[in-house]
Amino acid sequence: MTALSAPPSFAEKTRFTATALLYSGLAAQIVLLLKRSIQESMVDAITLVLLLVISFTGGYLGSRWPVFRRKNWLNRLYYGFLVSAAGMLFLVMALQCAYHWLSLVTGVAISGLGQGIVAMAATDTDRNHHAAMRPLSRILLRVAGPLLAIVVCLHIQGQFSGITGFPYAFALLVDLALLGALHAKITWADQGY
Repeated sequence: MTALSAPPSFAEKTRFTATALLYSGLAAQIVLLLKRSIQESMVDAITLVLLLVISFTGGYLGSRWPVFRRKNWLNRLYYGFLVSAAGMLFLVMALQCAYHWLSLVTGVAISGLGQGIVAMAATDTDRNHHAAMRPLSRILLRVAGPLLAIVVCLHIQGQFSGITGFPYAFALLVDLALLGALHAKITWADQGY
């Protein structure tokens, strides 16, 4: 006798979409930062990736404070994606002209902070419902999304000579973050929060 699994709740669907967008943007951001920074120096590349990891961890742990947990998880997801998009805009501006270290560091820190908030909000959903997809399907989609984002960002960057393609590749990551914010806002409005 086989039991039919219950359809996934809106929380599970939203959580899956948010984590897919988060991992895609985060993986592509790391690859683009490494590729851009290695052209300058290896120390810059390592520093920027470490800063991203530290700010991501700070956003994740900071959003666990009780003052932030009073907000609805969809609201935190929405604001986390917006903060991440703001950080990516700093990166676009920093890479538009010459190599501005202060703007680049600010953009990496702000985007990592927002991505940490998104990660915490996405794990803070209703886990009573099991997802309808098989675990292997979920893993494949979570791997395929970041790989596709990396390939598309590298293709966009590669279409331009030298460093002129980096702002356009990071602009795609801004779009991914804004798509996540829009998805959270629409789900929030749909559920009547």
